[in-house]
This record gives sequence, structure tokens and C-alpha cells, in this order.
Amino acid sequence: MQEKAGLVIIGVIFIVLAVIVVVKYSGTPATTSSDKIQVVATLFPMYDWAKQIGGDKVEVSLLLSGGAGAHDVSFTPQIAIQLSRVDLLIMNGAGLETYLDTEELKGENRKLTILKMDAAITDGIQLNAEEQTGYPLSQLNPHIWLSPEQAIKQARLIQQTLINLDPDNAAYYTKQGDAYLADLAALDAQYASTTAGFSQKSFIAFHNAMPYVARDYGLNQIAVIEDFPGTAPSPQDIVYLHTIITETGVNVIFTEPQFSSQVAQTLSADTGAKLAEFDTLETADPEKDTYISKMTTNLTNMAVVMR
Repeated sequence: MQEKAGLVIIGVIFIVLAVIVVVKYSGTPATTSSDKIQVVATLFPMYDWAKQIGGDKVEVSLLLSGGAGAHDVSFTPQIAIQLSRVDLLIMNGAGLETYLDTEELKGENRKLTILKMDAAITDGIQLNAEEQTGYPLSQLNPHIWLSPEQAIKQARLIQQTLINLDPDNAAYYTKQGDAYLADLAALDAQYASTTAGFSQKSFIAFHNAMPYVARDYGLNQIAVIEDFPGTAPSPQDIVYLHTIITETGVNVIFTEPQFSSQVAQTLSADTGAKLAEFDTLETADPEKDTYISKMTTNLTNMAVVMR
């Protein structure tokens, strides 16, 4: 009797495992109740660009929620489930989303299109040896979205991808996208004209997130407080930053709202350096924030300390 019961249990387990294998590898994603293009973005800027361009023809969700930043994410079953149901995954690329195995994702959701924003960039900034801490070796600096000039290229790529995925609504995406691209062009022009009037062109960033916005608008990121976000500077690093401020006259330090500003405040108190907040947009409130509003606030903050 015990032997027969054991065989029954084994048979049940075998059937359950077979069902799991069929579901896992069939490549058929979970169905959704909407006929809209289902889009997931790994970062808030791409989420907002897709939402602005896609309008009421797309349903966009943000992969990272609850305040999680791009540098401290691990792959979870929840992420796997979310990505099994979508048509388009928009990633930053440039080595940022190391937690995602794109080949495995496409194997489990055969309708999935994966769009990497670094494909829009032809003049990426290479990380040097000293900047590689915490990143894959020999990669571009991933913080492309923080320059409005680069954002235009990336938004245009999203527009074209939506047209390719949903050609029946090509005219809609063209109209929506062109209107939003005009708004981004206005933001780009605002950055160019405002930064041209800065008397202080150099600054210290919180982490290595601002080289694109610096290069594209004639500024100079000369140092960072943290080599990798969340990794506190050593005493030697703090002495080095103190020396830069006192010997070069660079007296602007940017903090980030996602991290402690204690070191920056100490440097400011010791040297008289001016502090301002520059939000890297790795976390945001998708219900009320937009890329343009957040980047406009960043420019206003920069102008206060660099004019």
C-alpha cells in the first residue's frame, strides 16, 4: 500500500513538472486584457519617452519601482513574470542592466522586442580604467539619458520602433512623436543657452553620471565623490577632493537625492564650495513626474550655483 501511494505521488510530481516545462518554454506570454502595445522600460526616462510618444496606443510600465535605482537591481521572479507579457522592453544598454539576460528573455517570450537606447548613440563616452569600479570592463558610461541632446536621439528611436511594431498606427506615432521631439528640442535649446552663460564651467559630481550633459553643453566634470553609487569615498578620496576645490577654484558640488549628501556637506563646510542637487532620474514618481520637468529642475539648480 505504501509503495502504491509513493508511485501515485511520484506520478503527480511528474505531471506538475511537465506542465511547468510546457508553460516555461512554449514561448507564449501571459495574455493581457488590453489590445494596446505592452511596453516595459527599465528606467524612468525611457518610460516617460514611450508614454509621451505612444499616447493611448500603448500601455507602459516601469520595471524598477518602489525607489529601486538602476545600480542596485537583481533579477527576480516578479521581473520574469512582468517581462513574459510584454511586446517591447526598452533598456538603456551600455552595460547598465547586467541583471537581465536578453537571450533568455526572448526565449521565454517569443513576441518580445528588445530595444537598447545605446543603439542611438554614435559618440558614447568610454569609461577609463579608474572609472570601471562596479561596471563591466570596457564599456560606455551608461548615463546617456542625462543629456537632452542625447535624449532626442533616443526618443526618436522609440518612435521608429513603435511604428515598426504597430504600422497600422504609424501616423499616430509620427504625430505624437514629432510633437514630443519638438519639446525635447526646446529643452535642449534651453540647456544650451543657459549653460552658455555660466561663469563656472567645472564641477564635482556625486558619481560619474554627468559626463554627457557636461560634454554636450560645454561643461567639465572634473571629479566625483563616489566612484560607484553607494560606495563611500575613502579618507584619501576626501583629501583629494578637498585639494581640488582649494587649489583649482572649482567650487561647485552636485549631490543626488537618492543618496546621502553628508560628504558633500562636509566638503562645503570646510571649503565654502556651493552645493546643488542634480537628480539622475534613476528613481521618480511616474504618476506626476516627467523627463522634461525633472531635467528643467536640474538646469535651474545648476544655474543657481554656476552663473
